[in-house]
Amino acid sequence: MTPWSRQSSPMWQALPRWFPTIALDELTIMPNHVHLIVWLQACDEGTTSRAATRAAPTTWTLPEPTTIRTNPGLGDVIGAFKSLVSKVYRDWARAHDPGRDTGLWQRRYYDHIIRNQRSLERIRDYIANNLALWDIDAENPSAGGVSTEAYYRAKW
Repeated sequence: MTPWSRQSSPMWQALPRWFPTIALDELTIMPNHVHLIVWLQACDEGTTSRAATRAAPTTWTLPEPTTIRTNPGLGDVIGAFKSLVSKVYRDWARAHDPGRDTGLWQRRYYDHIIRNQRSLERIRDYIANNLALWDIDAENPSAGGVSTEAYYRAKW
């Protein structure tokens, strides 16, 4: 696990402060990308709902939400997570390493709608085990182009 993986967890846990109707599921931060599952739950306007999350201790200063959205889209949630991580990282870099490049994210993201329980279980398994397989991941520049695809094909 990278240091930013550990430090990004409190930011993930904080998202329901901005979006009280979401439910957080899996999160794995890889050295060069992130995997996550978030549930978007409809909420009647005027109704407040808090998603259950585990409390995470943090030494980072997280901003308070200025707007709370009860019916966010996936792009709203992903954008907020990326913005929150970027803001905290930039603040840290300014204070501790002013010359550090603070660009973290690519503009787009890949999403997938989970349509059934079997798919959910496979995706949760993939996310939970993906970091352990980083040494053979094709996305890892040190892996020599090996793929985790065969591992998962055999497992599923």
